[in-house]
Amino acid sequence: MKKNLSILILVLFCFVANAQTEKINPEKKSFKITRQSMIQFKTQDSINPDYEILKGAKNDFVFEYNFNAAENPELSDDEFFQSMTFQVSTKGNKFEYKGDKIKQAKMLFHIGCFCPESGTYFIQNGNLKGKKMNAKTWRVTLDFTYYPRNSQYAEPVFKKLSANFIVSTK
Repeated sequence: MKKNLSILILVLFCFVANAQTEKINPEKKSFKITRQSMIQFKTQDSINPDYEILKGAKNDFVFEYNFNAAENPELSDDEFFQSMTFQVSTKGNKFEYKGDKIKQAKMLFHIGCFCPESGTYFIQNGNLKGKKMNAKTWRVTLDFTYYPRNSQYAEPVFKKLSANFIVSTK
C-alpha cells in the first residue's frame, strides 16, 4: 500500500510540475539592422530620452538588440526586458568607437521591469566595434558601464555583448 501511495504522489508531483512549466513564455532575443536609418532625438533629456528612427543616408545603419526574459503568466510582475539601439555611419566593412566617442553612436540602453532601475540610459562611455561578415551579417562586440537610477545601490553595472546582427528585409 505504501509503495502504491508513493508512486501516486510521485506521478501527481510530476504532473503538477509539468503543468506549471507549460505556461512559461520562453526567452526571446533578436539582433536586427535597419539600413539607411538614423536615430533622431526628440528631446535632449538624458534620463529618458525620447527618440525616433528616421530614414538616413546610404551609409547609415541602426542596430537593435532586444531581449525578453522568460516569464510565467501566473507570477505577477516577473516581466523583464532589455534592449539596445545605436546608429553607425560607415562606408567600409568595420566601425569602432572607444571611450566617450561612443556618444557618436547615440547608443541607448533600455531596461523594462518592475524595478527602480527601469528606463532608458544614454550611454556616455564604452567600447563598440563591428565587422561586416557578409552582405547581411555584422559581428558586433560592445561593453559599457551605466549607473542605475533610483537604486539603493550606487554601484555601476557593467554590460557586455557579442553577437551577429542581421540586416532586416522590411
